[in-house]
Amino acid sequence: MSTKAEVIYLVQYASGFASSAIYSTNHRDRRIGKVLKHLHFIMAVYLQATEEQNQEFQAGLESEVLTHADDGETSNTPEKDRENIEMLEEKVENEVAYKLKLTPSLSRPYEIKINVNGEKTAIRNSVVRVKERLFEAVGELDLQGEKLKGPSGIAVNSKGEIAITDFDGHFVAIFDRDGKRSKTIGHYGVNAGELRFPVDVTYVNDDVILVADEWNHRIQQFHIRTGEVVKSFGRFGARDGEFASPVGVCLDDNGHVFVAELNNNRLQVLTRDGQVLYKVDDTFDHPLSCVTHKNLLFVSDSRNNCIKVFDVSGKFLYKFGEGGERDGQFKGPFGLCVDGGGKLLVCDQFNGRVQQFTLEGRFTGKCALGALRTPWGITTTEDGRILVTDYMASKIHILKSCLTLV
Repeated sequence: MSTKAEVIYLVQYASGFASSAIYSTNHRDRRIGKVLKHLHFIMAVYLQATEEQNQEFQAGLESEVLTHADDGETSNTPEKDRENIEMLEEKVENEVAYKLKLTPSLSRPYEIKINVNGEKTAIRNSVVRVKERLFEAVGELDLQGEKLKGPSGIAVNSKGEIAITDFDGHFVAIFDRDGKRSKTIGHYGVNAGELRFPVDVTYVNDDVILVADEWNHRIQQFHIRTGEVVKSFGRFGARDGEFASPVGVCLDDNGHVFVAELNNNRLQVLTRDGQVLYKVDDTFDHPLSCVTHKNLLFVSDSRNNCIKVFDVSGKFLYKFGEGGERDGQFKGPFGLCVDGGGKLLVCDQFNGRVQQFTLEGRFTGKCALGALRTPWGITTTEDGRILVTDYMASKIHILKSCLTLV
């Protein structure tokens, strides 16, 4: 005999519930007794269980819900995945525990219901209350006595090595994961390999970086082991392949280079050899940063106080944000990155904070207004840290989520 249990993950709206994902598990050759005995909420990020009935989860943070059933074997078959749900299995006190790992994207109540053979199963503590994600600065990146004059762009490779552009120092500093400087690349000048007010940096691979050399109006490619310039392209101008204050640089999955130009109010898309493929022209007013994720391109349009979203071919899709200090509003948005959970993090420069959004532009989290001085660049590390360059404060802040319970 085969018995089917379905775990239904529901999003609560004002008018009722709408299903957003279903996971089915088949149980073969065994009886289902009392399927659910109790429900625990586990905040995986804190690595401890809690039976707090009214615990609040945070949007964008991975959490776990654990249910208990009689002993048996399971196999998992996902049908949809709109809310980043994963069904696991583990033994707990001679029972089978069905564990839902979920990352709620929005700050609203969610309800979890369990169906066994099409019949609803009564469970207690089944409402997961999700609040906005809250960040706080928990410290500074320990650079072991090294000083930066004006940190701006920041990037991390798969080895944990951190590249930081020093806008006022006219160089790029490479640090290992422990904060020890391993290399200094560039110095003030106009020749190849020299820099004048570098703004942004991104990794091509673990050994090579691209640098937006703003006042030299070019993109330079460096090898971080030798410090040597590999390639340089661009010069001042408004024609194809020319730049006027390049301040943002990123790559897509195809290796195409996207360059945001502050004074030409456009993005150019090029090969890694500097050949222009196409331009992204829009009503930009001082675009400062860009980042790609899958087939999407996000651009911080600083003086329009919004984030504009395109597909990677340059077609405009939508925008979000406006001027102001409220949630989802900006004052001079700057650095962008997409974290491991698929959430967009935005440096809200003149509001002195970082805000979090879904890729569709829904606000889901922030740090306190004025918590930072002038956040310019942002990246994430594999161990869950969020690193933010603070230009005026000459610091690299470490942000983490803070736990909120009721």
